This record gives sequence, C-alpha cells and structure tokens, in this order.
Amino acid sequence: SSDLAGTPVDVKFAMFGQGSPCYKIQVAGRTGYVSGTQLQDLAPPRKELATLDAKLASLPLTLLPKVPIRAELPKLPELKQMGRLSGTFITLYYDGEEVAESTATQLNAFLNNKLDDMASGLGCREGAPMEAVAQSRASFLKSTGSAEWSDGQFDGRIRIPVASKDLDPATRRSLTHELTHACLVRIGRYPTWLHEGLAQKSAGDTVPEGMRVKLSGMARQGKLPKLATLDGDWSKLDTEHAASAYAQALSAVDLLYRNYGADGVRNLLADPEKVASVVPELDRRLGR
Repeated sequence: SSDLAGTPVDVKFAMFGQGSPCYKIQVAGRTGYVSGTQLQDLAPPRKELATLDAKLASLPLTLLPKVPIRAELPKLPELKQMGRLSGTFITLYYDGEEVAESTATQLNAFLNNKLDDMASGLGCREGAPMEAVAQSRASFLKSTGSAEWSDGQFDGRIRIPVASKDLDPATRRSLTHELTHACLVRIGRYPTWLHEGLAQKSAGDTVPEGMRVKLSGMARQGKLPKLATLDGDWSKLDTEHAASAYAQALSAVDLLYRNYGADGVRNLLADPEKVASVVPELDRRLGR
C-alpha cells in the first residue's frame, strides 16, 4: 500500500515460464513477484532500488500463480574459465578449447547486429546487456540438460551448440531462434506456442509439407491440440511430439502475419493481454 512509500526495497530480476521476466520484490519483511510488464512503466529494471516510490508501493506483492519462479540468472562457475567478447547488446562467453576465437567473433557480431534489427521488427525494449554461451554440442547438452533434438536454448542466457568453424546457415538459424526468445522476454509474457512460433518465423523456417499433411490429418480426427494447451516447458518433449508442437506453433504464427501483417503482430506483442483474444480464431482456422 502507499504507506510503504519511502521504505527501502530490494528488487531483483527473476525468470519464469519460457524465460519470461518478472521481478522479485522484498520490502518490509514481505516477498512478492510482479511481472516485467507490471513493473516496466513504474520503475526502470535494475538490480537495486533505493526506496519504494508511491506507484510501486501500490502494486500487490502477490506470488504469480502457477508459475515456476527461478531466481536471478544462475551462476555458472565455468564462465570464469571461458573467453569473453563484449558487444553493444550482448556479451558472449565461449569455451576456447571447443570454439575458436575467430568463430566466437563471428557469433558475437551476428548476435549484436541481429538483435539491433530485431528490436524494430518485434518491438523489444533495450535493457541490461544479455549473455550468450557458445559450447560444443556435447558440452551444451551436458550443461543445459536439453533434449537431443535441441539446437539451442534460452534460459535467461542464449545457449548455443557450435559444430562448425564458420557461421553456417544452421548456426545462424539457431542464433536467431534463441535471440527471438531473448527479445520477447523484454516485452512481456507470452504462451510457449507464440514464443516458439515467432522464433521459427524469425529464423526463416517453414512448415514441411509432410508435417502440414500430418497436422491436417490430426485436425480432421479432432486430435489437434488447442493452442492454449501448448504452453509450459517443451524441452522434455520427445522428438515426435516436439516436431508436431513446433509445426503447429509456426502455422499459428504464419496465420497471425497473414491476418494482421507485421505491424499488427508488433502491436499485439506490445499488449500481451490481448494475445488470448486472437486464439479462438487461430484454433478455428488451424482446425479446418
């Protein structure tokens, strides 16, 4: 309540869901969480705030429901032994024994330039510098616990397996995909299907014809999931279910762009609460 104005407060960045941002607030012996979008217009996102102003004091310090809260970015001791390249927006860490410095330099330049372009396309806001980690595929799988089919991960950091000395098309695709996740968390909280659909769209992916046929068959049989059920953590899906989920997500985002255009999608992202309003029509079109 407003009677807390002026009280010392500690605000720390946290993560939930598919890497969406929230803030852990500790004040007057109470702990609560508010979403990044709630806090965005009330106070600049930063590690510490000296006092709680009247606007921030009016926010209810309630735990976000049904949301697995993760604390600040987990400490990775191995980063201290890694090479480090700083860019305007992103700092890249790389294992010098697995990733050549010349390759890391290409990765860092691509990430920083791509994020600059992506900011205008999706509308993501500037914020604290991001971190990216480049490793061999074996080290990536071991350190992230990702499924074998995974080509990257965003867990608050952009995590990328590197298999080539050059920035090949597959690596560019993976970087763009994970960078899209990183961009979206700076705007608001979105369901997984939208995160993954936009990440694929940004990377230039298309739904393979065979998968289109499969999704159409599932729709005819009434077995195509509703988009609302395609939320939560997909990292543990098996290969078959992951392929279907990603294809359905991309199909839904393709429809969004067809219906609303790039400007309409950007406007929709700017108001995350409106996303649910377009889902019934997308489900209807996908279920034909």
